[in-house]
Amino acid sequence: PPPCPACPNQGQNVRVGSACECVSVLTVEMLFPEQDMASFNDALFRSNMAVTLDTFLYQVQLLSKLPGSVLLQFEVQPAIGDTTVAGVDAMIAKLDPQQEGEVALDSSFGNFAVRTIVPPYVPPAPEASDDDDDDDTLV
Repeated sequence: PPPCPACPNQGQNVRVGSACECVSVLTVEMLFPEQDMASFNDALFRSNMAVTLDTFLYQVQLLSKLPGSVLLQFEVQPAIGDTTVAGVDAMIAKLDPQQEGEVALDSSFGNFAVRTIVPPYVPPAPEASDDDDDDDTLV
């Protein structure tokens, strides 16, 4: 099949395994200065992050991993049947060092820093219509 088109909004991505369904995701970038590309354990990272964020393993998807220590970008996708990530405020609180987050990673990862957190896309609320059938015209 051809590749899916990009989703239209920041905070969205294509659901893994779907037929190009755009869903709202939580995207995080982390730096691991004591790691290198060869020794970084992707599976252990995903497992640790799923436990930390109280989510299913399949929801934690690695997006990119770049050298220079290890600069990792991952996202948390919604659970099957949902279009947005549940419990995102609690996840951000655990990840955000300014909120004294508590990321529980295996000690083999060494020190790390959360660099960016992009919250899920939230569609705008529909505008209220003025269909109250009140005719304010004086007769």
